[in-house]
Amino acid sequence: MISGKLSPSTTPAIRDHFPAGILGENVMGLEMINILEDDLTNYGEKVFHHTRKQGNHRWDTTVRVNHAGCFTAIYRRSYSKKVDGTKKSFIQAETLVKGANAAEFLNAEFPNFPDTVILKESEFFKSLMN
Repeated sequence: MISGKLSPSTTPAIRDHFPAGILGENVMGLEMINILEDDLTNYGEKVFHHTRKQGNHRWDTTVRVNHAGCFTAIYRRSYSKKVDGTKKSFIQAETLVKGANAAEFLNAEFPNFPDTVILKESEFFKSLMN
């Protein structure tokens, strides 16, 4: 399953127009979340992570597994810029791919991203096939 939703902790409309930054930031009165804590709570432990960067843009691919054995791949595109003299990161887009178990995850519909190729060629992904 592919989902364009970001996080249940903030309404999608707010997250679409005011991307998440880092803990403690406040943009136009909207409290930003701590992405790492939010992901741990919502999706479980991190078992795979890959990052690619170009200029001030960044693409992260993370796979997490929760206590029930559900897998979630999180694709995030973000950018960084200086705000009040401090470098901040802002999420531009996020896509989720979920599977109730390893077999479902392996057979899920993944987005056509360069990062999907990297994920599927990783030792982690290959280990799920065995």
